[in-house]
Amino acid sequence: MALACIVGSGLAWYLLKDSIHPNINSTITAQEGFDHQHVMGDEQQQHSMNIPSQSTLSQEQKKQLDLIFQSFKETVSSPGMQVAISQNGSLIYQQCFGFSNVEQRVLVNDTTKFRIASISKPISTVALALMIEKGLVDLDRPIFEYLSEESKKKIPSELVYKEEKFNTITLRQLASHMSGVRDYKDVEKEFMSWSKNYPSIIDACEMFIRDELVAKPGDKYSYSTYGYTLMSAVMEEVLKAQSENPLLPLETKIFLQNAKDFKSFCKKHIFDALEMNNTTFDEKNKIIYNRSSFYMRDTGDNAYELLNVPSVDNSYKWAGGGMLSTCQDLIKFANGLQKLLPGPLIDQTLWISQKTNEGLPTQYGIGFVVKSIQLNGKEEKLVYHTGGACGCCSILYMVPSRGISIAMIVNILHAKRMVELCEEVTRQLVLKKE
Repeated sequence: MALACIVGSGLAWYLLKDSIHPNINSTITAQEGFDHQHVMGDEQQQHSMNIPSQSTLSQEQKKQLDLIFQSFKETVSSPGMQVAISQNGSLIYQQCFGFSNVEQRVLVNDTTKFRIASISKPISTVALALMIEKGLVDLDRPIFEYLSEESKKKIPSELVYKEEKFNTITLRQLASHMSGVRDYKDVEKEFMSWSKNYPSIIDACEMFIRDELVAKPGDKYSYSTYGYTLMSAVMEEVLKAQSENPLLPLETKIFLQNAKDFKSFCKKHIFDALEMNNTTFDEKNKIIYNRSSFYMRDTGDNAYELLNVPSVDNSYKWAGGGMLSTCQDLIKFANGLQKLLPGPLIDQTLWISQKTNEGLPTQYGIGFVVKSIQLNGKEEKLVYHTGGACGCCSILYMVPSRGISIAMIVNILHAKRMVELCEEVTRQLVLKKE
């Protein structure tokens, strides 16, 4: 079955049924900022991506995908969008749509850096897994045992839930959202904190660390970006302490060279290792070339008018949502996981649904949503993560058994149905092949 059938199926309908009137007060036409990308041939795509390009789609199928993703962009009313798809390690589709900066009429290209929001989480847990592999941390050791005496002045040794104190929270619980550390509660109240710059990750923990837990550690899944802030603070504590350890083996010393804090560790061992040349941290005041602008739609009297999002400082959530990237780099990340972690850590740790204290599966592993998808009557593992933050929505979607990876990013707040779109495209890729 060709990909053309997607347009005639229910997919086009569900892309449109939740439309938020994208053309009202919009300064962008449907076609503007789209046709320019068709001049990019396969050779240019391969050079810019540095990913093997082996087209298994006909030109007609690629055009159908263009129409599908353009329809999605219009439905969610986003100024700009990137998409990339790979199969068995080879790029089979990539496209850019619309504007990275509406006011300056700057078009999205394949190196435009978007906020990826919570896709930062799987990247951060891969960094954690690299530290586990080197024996620097243990997933199930209480995090307070890793803190220096100085840091213990900022991080209490016990956290509280309904007057009961806990000092056994682990990295596993933080990474799997079962620590009980709260997430955002009052957005309007906390926005001022989001504009504050924190000199260190441990300092950023002041936002939440003395608040009551939302559950006993391990009792239930409760999504928390702040949990990732605490996780990365512990990682950074270990990196700093171990880099000064004179008894470390030479191999570990080399491993930690130029990687003595969380951000430099991610850069050396993930971004640089996988040639993710357009991935970095979204530092507010830093000059970052080709960084997209970010947008939202007015929900007040001027409903649907396109607006710039307020300025935010992401230093409170580097690990949980503070990275910039491109779809091409996210595909490099997806395809490079086995290179970074050739052992059992991916399949047996990161991609395994964690369980509560009562043994209930959460459908979330260590930094990845872990579910299943029915493909031709067979249930197969599905791993992905979505992201949504100030002026962006994103998804990295993988079906490992089929070698399929899909990345999508838009520069608008509140874009829905990315998971459903990726699922339908995956089904058509499998049907096309079989």
